[in-house]
Amino acid sequence: MINLRETDTIDFIKIEPITKEQYTKFIEMLGKAITFFNNIPKSETIRVISHLDADGITSAAGMLNALNNENKEYDLTIYSQLTDDVCQEIAKEEFTYYIITDLGSSQLKSINAHLKNKKILILDHHTPQEEAKFNIVHINPHLVGIDGSAHISGSGIVFFFAGLLNKKNYDFAHIALVGAIGDVQELNGGFTGLNNIILDIAIQQKKIMIKKELNLFGKQTRPLVKLLEYSSDLNIPGITGDQKAIVFFLKQLGINPVKANEDLKTFVDLTEEEKKQLAEHIIVKRIQAGLTDYEKVFSTTYELVDEDKGTFKDAKEFSTILNACGRMDQAKTGVYACLDEPGFKLEAKQIHKDYKIEIVHGMNWIEKQLKHNSNAIIQTDKYMIINAQNNIMHTIIGTVASILTMNHKFSKDYYVLSFAHNVPEKIIKVSMRVVGNNEDIDLQKMVSKMIEKLGCGEAGGHPHAAGAMIPIAKEQEFLDIAREELKKL
Repeated sequence: MINLRETDTIDFIKIEPITKEQYTKFIEMLGKAITFFNNIPKSETIRVISHLDADGITSAAGMLNALNNENKEYDLTIYSQLTDDVCQEIAKEEFTYYIITDLGSSQLKSINAHLKNKKILILDHHTPQEEAKFNIVHINPHLVGIDGSAHISGSGIVFFFAGLLNKKNYDFAHIALVGAIGDVQELNGGFTGLNNIILDIAIQQKKIMIKKELNLFGKQTRPLVKLLEYSSDLNIPGITGDQKAIVFFLKQLGINPVKANEDLKTFVDLTEEEKKQLAEHIIVKRIQAGLTDYEKVFSTTYELVDEDKGTFKDAKEFSTILNACGRMDQAKTGVYACLDEPGFKLEAKQIHKDYKIEIVHGMNWIEKQLKHNSNAIIQTDKYMIINAQNNIMHTIIGTVASILTMNHKFSKDYYVLSFAHNVPEKIIKVSMRVVGNNEDIDLQKMVSKMIEKLGCGEAGGHPHAAGAMIPIAKEQEFLDIAREELKKL
């Protein structure tokens, strides 16, 4: 069995490019977090703060699970960002001890400025903004040369901390992987770096089962016909997007898309022979169309062993639901769904339905603006700027931008920069995405440069998914700076 403290239980070939020296330094750094935690008086209530995306929600769930195992009292809040104003509000709170997960590293300027009198543990994987000061214990893989955007997520950092604290927490490894998947750290059929240690533990704990299946999203929940109709990750010539052709195709294979009780079949309702037959005929159709990239036909499925067939069985679908909870301002529902609290998974499913309606609304609004050449959208051959203001929820503007970069309408390295207003807080949520995975592109640096030129605001994110918060009053000024920077590309 893997012991996180003992390097001889770690397969360093499997976690490349991370070295034994980097891993040792990482564990030593986490030792400071354990010391911080053990020094918290039993009488103190720990203030837990986390981010609203799937990684932030699973980070919070992992921390609450660990605190429950230690019989610690806590108070949880989920934020979209630790802005200057938020940190000033936190400074007024009566709590002394704080644990911040999947947030903090990119907001150290505000934390250092306003939270000098708090005792804080930061467990984050985003690029650090500056050094932590005062009573802050800062745990971040970047500090020991490990890339936090690829090799471990925020929930993974929490898992390592919790696993070192108490081996009981090993049984939460699968939830950490759901967070890593939500943070797009599972690519090309696998994980890298420290995520592979978590995966091995999840398998040893009999929490996750790995399968190689057709590269289709929604195999647990989408009706089979809809699954094939929206098969954007796996182009099936003559099938994708054509519902009538799909029904005819399935009937040719002897696969009835309807169950005996007249419910629609999902992929997981098929027999193993039917799944094999479906895969073979999809490959044939692709070959006939001249598509020989066989590696795109299949992908890795991570099934959660303890979950019943359906919504939460597939880790990728689970992460999508958690992300929806966060974006719909119901992040705590996602946290308690991870903790398997009664009723919260059902509630999370409904939130996901509402979220999809908001996404459709956002996409329809963009399509309408483009059709009428609206001033709300600036489009060139290199980039698109979407100023949604109050027309798209600020919590989903990044998701909408991501969808635009994946719909095959734009060429590789095409940029999408989007704005949406958060009226109560008088700020604008900025999101930046790019088509493809060009390793030479670092959106986080680009957005940070824009913020630096603006002279105010907060930037954060990753090389291929970055964002910022700016005052509403600075909208036009930031727009001018953004256009100037994008023109240089």
